[in-house]
Amino acid sequence: MKFPLTCAAAMFLFLCTLQFGAGLDGTYRLAYGTLGLMSCAISGTFLWLWRINATPLATGMVLSWAGGGGMLGWWWCYALLDGPLWMSRHPALLAFASVYLVGAGLHFAVIGSGFGFPKWSWMLVVAVALGLALTITVLTGLAFSPM
Repeated sequence: MKFPLTCAAAMFLFLCTLQFGAGLDGTYRLAYGTLGLMSCAISGTFLWLWRINATPLATGMVLSWAGGGGMLGWWWCYALLDGPLWMSRHPALLAFASVYLVGAGLHFAVIGSGFGFPKWSWMLVVAVALGLALTITVLTGLAFSPM
């Protein structure tokens, strides 16, 4: 754990230094673009691992990284295009969110099977997270409204 934490600290210092020259927006754009592209590569790697049946986590990892990469890539393009209104309201973003959420749920399915839980038990984690997010959204006054 020492090496990853050292790398994270070094990356933090790099990004903090970069923002002095590129600004906060430029630094975020670079980070989002890098993460989006790396997510695609990682998703592809897990797709290959799924194909050769290397690990039961592969399916969840493919979907998680693809969904996360898609969402990051979407907002990266949004920032690069100077925030077009149609991108902030386009339902295609929900496709990436759906893939991301299912991938996260599949992680819990694999973990649950390791503990001998029923196959459907992973849906409880998703339901609790959804309920908590809904509660926080409503309590903060950000109730649902058509865009």
